[in-house]
Amino acid sequence: MNWTGFVLCVLYLYLCVICIGMAGGLGAATTAWQRTWLWYPLAPQTWLLDHVGLGWVMDCTSWRDAYLRVGGVTLPALFALGVGAERLVRHVRRQRGRSPCAIGR
Repeated sequence: MNWTGFVLCVLYLYLCVICIGMAGGLGAATTAWQRTWLWYPLAPQTWLLDHVGLGWVMDCTSWRDAYLRVGGVTLPALFALGVGAERLVRHVRRQRGRSPCAIGR
């Protein structure tokens, strides 16, 4: 099991739960303050969608659908990022021929 990818996914889910809780739930976004809290976990992904020309995917969607669409794609992407980072670290350690404790020396 890849722990780095798993931890990244858990941290993202924790961020989503905290922000949804601060907003008072997905259906309670009536004030700008509540909408801001709901927006935080989705902001990087929607920024990326806008910059690649797919911003229309998020037009007229509910918060629940936004979290399912964008957040649902974010979890496998974060897991893959964790897998890649862990493999890179292992590769660098093998190339240096050092133990993890000797890297800073």
